[in-house]
Amino acid sequence: RYIRNKLFSALLKREITASDIFGATFIKRMLGSRKVFIVLDDVGNDAQLEYLCEELDDLDPNSRLIVTTRDRHTLRRNVDEIYEVTNWNFQKSLRLFCLGAFKQIYPKEGYKLLSQRAVVYAGGVPLALKVLGSHFYSRSPEFWEPELKNLENKGESLHGIQEVLKVSYNGLSVREKEMFLDIAFFFKDEKRHFVTRILDACGFNATSGIDVLEDKALITISNVNKIEMHDLLQQMAFDIVRQKKDRTTRDPRKCSRLRDIEEVCDAFKNSKGTHRVEGIIFDLSQKGDLHVRADTFNMMTKLRFLRLYVPLTKKRSRNIYHPEDMMPFSDKLRYLEWNGCPLKSLPHPFCAELLVEIHLPHSNVEYLWHGMQ
Repeated sequence: RYIRNKLFSALLKREITASDIFGATFIKRMLGSRKVFIVLDDVGNDAQLEYLCEELDDLDPNSRLIVTTRDRHTLRRNVDEIYEVTNWNFQKSLRLFCLGAFKQIYPKEGYKLLSQRAVVYAGGVPLALKVLGSHFYSRSPEFWEPELKNLENKGESLHGIQEVLKVSYNGLSVREKEMFLDIAFFFKDEKRHFVTRILDACGFNATSGIDVLEDKALITISNVNKIEMHDLLQQMAFDIVRQKKDRTTRDPRKCSRLRDIEEVCDAFKNSKGTHRVEGIIFDLSQKGDLHVRADTFNMMTKLRFLRLYVPLTKKRSRNIYHPEDMMPFSDKLRYLEWNGCPLKSLPHPFCAELLVEIHLPHSNVEYLWHGMQ
């Protein structure tokens, strides 16, 4: 009611209170005789919107009401048209970035390539462009270079960008947050039906959960039914998981999900502390060798997802060194992919009770496990 009274006061240019003697009927009649343009920004509650829309039913036909929201579900019953804001193109993005960084619409001399890198990183998101522009304003190229390298290579985002992006994430339930993190780490650009099957096996209600994430613009579904996510949202997910780990030791092995090269290698080589790990995805085409301890996977008692893969366009370049007496995997494993698995059989005893999919291309595996599963 407070918002309603503030709105009516602004439209009628007089103070409107809850006990206003003119009453709702008179107010509606006054509004109906005026052509108005109203913007309700960042509406997050469909009940709130429905209440306001009922009060504004009798507006002049030439009046316009625009509602912005982070949750598409809010708009489903009360609007005539839904317009989804798309990311900006490169040239438009560059102009906005330069306004923040240089107070003009083009880069200063010596900053053109640096500006282009910043714009590519922002991915057409106006908020990111404005925050980045302000961050680099009046700074020397020597400041820009390491800052950009840190953003590009370490999967981190500036605090101002992350805090705004996290508003939608913070509005999720605990289970929806876990689904979002799983998708960001393991399922970006994967087919929806595949993701749904794996997440359902993990105990999530994936169908409704994916709908919620899409409504809140945390993911999109492509024309070929793939789940897509903006790079900045994915980076936000990476940061959230890193922030949840042991704040005293900063031990990466205590992250719930791993995909960074150094973090995965460290977790495989030093098993202590890996009991929190729920999922690992690792590109084996990256150079270097991988050392696995006998108890590496056995210590990961919460491991649900393990994918050691080689992209279709690349060749395997990592060797995996392991002892002969490998201890068994977690009995919570739902998905297992190991390209070029060097084992002749999966560690015994292997529990496949919850396993949904297994892929062992180009492996040395002669048999999976002993007995029936």
